Amino acid sequence: TKRHALRQARCTQCNGPLDLKAPDATKRVACPYCGALLEVQGGQLAFLELLDKPPFEPQLPLGAVGKLPDFTSAATTPHEWACIAFLIRSCTVEGTRYPWEEYLLWNRELGFRWVMHSTGHWTWLTPMPAGEVTFGERHAEFGGQRYRMYQSVFAKTEYVAGECYWQVEAGETARADEFVDF
Repeated sequence: TKRHALRQARCTQCNGPLDLKAPDATKRVACPYCGALLEVQGGQLAFLELLDKPPFEPQLPLGAVGKLPDFTSAATTPHEWACIAFLIRSCTVEGTRYPWEEYLLWNRELGFRWVMHSTGHWTWLTPMPAGEVTFGERHAEFGGQRYRMYQSVFAKTEYVAGECYWQVEAGETARADEFVDF
């Protein structure tokens, strides 16, 4: 199907201006003024639901711009990245909830990247094409390196704000398999 670029850049609930960084890739937008979650449909915004306020202010405010190297390559030249989404996610292991924050960064030439903040530590998440990973019973292989299964959990999205390239909403869960180096 043909992808439609977002033609409207104002919230359908409060008419607040939405400064979208990746309008041609955006599927969901959370209005920073009224908290409305909006879906992109055929180049227009449609109201989905009113979101709760976040339980705390994000470490990287939406719209913040900073320079970091693209850690997915060997180049160390810093690039300008804009923070366009903020998610709070968690998993529960043996009755204990483990929360973390995810920030979606965007650069016009390099596209999307993720950084995660958990227990005071920042992690640059490197996307890997699914076709380049092979899975065994309790291991995975990528780039000629073998990794053993550490754990499998269900990650729950508890809060989302900003613009995302998939149809995310609070309450959804996704299976997360974690592998570690031998």
